[in-house]
Amino acid sequence: MRAALTLLSLLVACGSPSEGLAPDATGIARSKADICHWSDDDQQYVLLNVSTRSAHFDASKHPDDALSGSYYPDSDGDGYGDDGASSTTCPAGLDGWSSNNTDVFPADATEWADTDGDGVGDNSDAFPDDASEWADTDGDGVGDNSDACPNDAHDTDDGCAAIVDIAVVNPGFEDHNSWTASSGHYGNWNASVVGWTGSNSGTYNPTANILVPATGANVAWINGGSLTQDVGTIEEGKTYTLTVSVGWRYDSGQPHNGVALLADGATAASTTSTGLSQGGWPDITTSFTASAAQDGATLTISLYKLSGGQANFDDVSLLAE
Repeated sequence: MRAALTLLSLLVACGSPSEGLAPDATGIARSKADICHWSDDDQQYVLLNVSTRSAHFDASKHPDDALSGSYYPDSDGDGYGDDGASSTTCPAGLDGWSSNNTDVFPADATEWADTDGDGVGDNSDAFPDDASEWADTDGDGVGDNSDACPNDAHDTDDGCAAIVDIAVVNPGFEDHNSWTASSGHYGNWNASVVGWTGSNSGTYNPTANILVPATGANVAWINGGSLTQDVGTIEEGKTYTLTVSVGWRYDSGQPHNGVALLADGATAASTTSTGLSQGGWPDITTSFTASAAQDGATLTISLYKLSGGQANFDDVSLLAE
């Protein structure tokens, strides 16, 4: 080791401060600190416990001795030094060390901060600024600890409403049979809809100058007639709500569209479109609460055209509560 030990210009926190010493002859109290010092003999940094007063030198004269800043153990290798860490050894180099000691999860490379102090790392915490919440299982923006229905994003102020999505086959009309290429600028089309029963209707993928779909690439069209799909059996007391996006092509007259829910073929609820604008896709909704007489009946979705230009439909959904 060099005859005159050259100390780091900036203390490297690879050890714990020692107890304070008695005042020296000048009356100034001295303290000691563990620092890392480069040893030519050992060709690595070694731990020294020295008086802080002696830890002053011109680092520019000893470039091999100085590390830039303070370094702390980084146990999990995430780039964040262990919070409050100390060590009785010094690094041979800088691998496994960090210039900060802010990691409150030193054994977890995926986490290093816990802003709200709830014990859950910010990267996993759905509410990093709220110590009372950390998870949102149903993704409704309400933390599980406050959510009366943590597994149901459809819950209401009245509690768990047990709203469920009823499966609809091909609800966005993305599944399709073989296309017929359009000779004009309408996009590909066909005269059938996968999963649906219909007349004078089909599926097409309109070009942007005709109509941009509400979702996906395809929409259903009806020139006069309807599309229907049986979706299950009605249960007394349940409320069924159908929502459908309806569109108006740029190159067609204004359509008058309708949607309905049928119970054994009889209309249980229906709604017709109003206030459409060309290129737009407003949602229309219809619903009913099943009576005792409707219990056990087949529930059917019906999409239809009443009058005007071509009716277009997209993004069909059905809920039961």
